[in-house]
Formats: sequence, structure tokens, C-alpha cells
Amino acid sequence: MATRTSPVVRPTRDRPTWIAYVEITLIAFFTMGYGSTLALLRDEQGTTRTVAGAHAAVLALASVLAALAAPRLVARWGRSTLIRRSLAGMAAGVLLYTVPWGPWVTLPAIALVGVGFTCALVAINAFILDYQQGAGPAALTQANALAAVAGLVAPLVVGLGAATVLGWRAGLWAVVIAIGVAEVIRARMSPVFDLAHRATASQGSWRSLPRRMWWSFALVGCLSAVEACTFTWSVDLLREQGGLSPASAAAGLGIVSAGMVLGRLAASRLAESISIDALLRAAVGIAGLSLLAALLARTPAMLLACLFLVGAGISVNWPLGVSRLVAASGGHANRGASLASVAGGIAAGTFPFVMGAWADEAGISTAFLLVPALLVLAMAILLLVPVRASSDGGNPADD
Repeated sequence: MATRTSPVVRPTRDRPTWIAYVEITLIAFFTMGYGSTLALLRDEQGTTRTVAGAHAAVLALASVLAALAAPRLVARWGRSTLIRRSLAGMAAGVLLYTVPWGPWVTLPAIALVGVGFTCALVAINAFILDYQQGAGPAALTQANALAAVAGLVAPLVVGLGAATVLGWRAGLWAVVIAIGVAEVIRARMSPVFDLAHRATASQGSWRSLPRRMWWSFALVGCLSAVEACTFTWSVDLLREQGGLSPASAAAGLGIVSAGMVLGRLAASRLAESISIDALLRAAVGIAGLSLLAALLARTPAMLLACLFLVGAGISVNWPLGVSRLVAASGGHANRGASLASVAGGIAAGTFPFVMGAWADEAGISTAFLLVPALLVLAMAILLLVPVRASSDGGNPADD
């Protein structure tokens, strides 16, 4: 069985690591900020909520397809070139998205953005886990802690721009400029990014992937679904069960993001000495118990406190889920990272819709029972199919 602790292994915070952190943060800034632009875009275009929501569906579909293609692109171009071309495509998509025309431009633009940032994330995540070796899970959690901060700031920047002469587009243009600057800096480090890739470049066929990797794929899907459902429907829970006004409920969602920031900051240190599975079991337990408490809460303050703990619990879902999938991959880091994006895209595009349909029939509090059910399934996978990263962070050790 997997052990709970291991020797302390701290990430090396050198220039290649920091630039990888920065680029993940810039991607997160857009993905968390663009959602707050959809209502503004809908007002400008004079379209329905269905058309506005189609942007999210197109983004999810493009992300899944890009994640499937990413391993082949890494093998063909190398990680550094793929990151550069993907971020260039993302930047072009962001600029097209801000062109004041109709959905016939913004929908293809958001697809281009999805392909770009997904391929870049697959390559960057795999690089961090390869480059940091045994410290990879801690490093990826640190990167996502910074990304969570960007998630808090991005909607504020968009809102501030919308309230001034700059307009809501200014925040997204800033991302394009920042990506360009980051890539100029990272260009000097291209050999480092490609060196880690060459060390584990052999990928084999999909059929040759270990069976426990597919169990980890299912785990990432469950954890991604939990996060997506929580962020999509917590506002409705605050309104229906907590009795908050629409504006207060929307602002209250920030408590989940705050919990995620603190959770990732704490987990980035714990991951230096505690195994991935042990941390995930603790996090799943915290999220599940906190969510059940939230469904029983009868005051807004208690509900908000429980949602803060839910945010802390789900904070490690993505970084440790990716790390576990790569650890279970038998050295196929690129495919492990790409499958994580596939699982996340499918889950984010499916489960919030299912939960919304259930809420229409039974109410949001009842529909939220889907989330602890997913957490129970995740815990079952963690207990029945354990994975322990070896000292190099690449291969799973035998139980």
C-alpha cells in the first residue's frame, strides 16, 4: 500500500520553474476572467443566454480535442516549440474574441483560445513534473496556488475596466501583452524545456498505458466535476438556501476561491513530505464533510463558512490529480498530462449541465447531493487503486 509520508523534497524555484508558473497564471487569468465578460458580450451582441453559453461549450470541446492531440504535437515539435505556438494561438484567439463583431467571430475565437491554452498547459504541466522530479506535485500545486490568486483578481480587473473608459477588453489585452513578454523571456530557456522532454520522450501506444492510469483518469474526471459543479451552482445555493440577494450571492462565490487559494498554499508545503494519495484522501474528506454541512446549514454565515472549507478541500483536485495521473503513467508524462485535460474538459462540460437539469426538477439543495456522490466515488478509487510516485516522480511504485 502507498505510504503516507516520504522524505521532504522541495521544488527548485529557478528561472525555468518561475516562468512556467507565470505562464500557468496568465492562462488562469484569462480562463477565470473571460466568464465575467460573457454577460457584457451578450449585451453588446444582443444575443441570448443560449448563444452566450455556447462559448463555454465550444471552449470545452476545443480543449478536449486539443488535449488528445497534444502528445503527438509534443513528439513532433518538442515542448518548447509547442508552448510557443500554442500561446501565440491563444493570444490571437483572445484578440479575435475582443473584436466588436458578432458570434460568428467570437465563437471560432474562443475555440482557438481553447486549443492554444490546453496544448500549452499539457506541455507546461508535463515539464514541471519532469523537471522537478520528486518535487513535481508540490511544484504544480504552487503553480496552481498562483493561478488561484489570478482567478480572484481577473473578474475584478474586468469589472474595473468595464466601469472606466478602458472598457472590459483592457484586462484581456493585458494578458496578450504579458504572454508576449513571458515568451520572450522563456525563449532563452528553450533547451531546458526540451531537455526534460527528451528524457521521457518515448510514448508508445495508447494501449500500452498502465491500467491504473485509466483509474486515475476517472479520478481526475470526478474531481474536476466536483470543482466545476461547485463553482457553477454555489451562487444558486447561496440564493435558495442562504437567502442572499443575487448580488450578495455572486460576491459570496469569492469565498470558495479564497478557500482554494489558502488550500493550495498550504498543500504546496504539505506535498513536499506527504504522498499524493494521502493528501488527496484528506482533501476529499474535508470537501465531502464540509459540503454535507453546507447542505444542512440554516444561516448565511454558516453556509459561507462551509463553502470556504469546501474551497480548501477542492483546492488540490487539479494539481494533485494531474500529478497522480502522470505518476501512474509509467513514464508517459505527456500523455498523462493530456489525459488529465481530457478528463477535466469532459467533466466540466457534462456534470454542471446534469446538475442544473436535476436542480430544475428537485431544487438546488437536492441536486448538490451529486457532488458528495462524486467525492465518494473519488475516495473509493483512492483507496482501492492506490498510486505511489517513485523517487523520480515519473513511475508508479508497486504496492
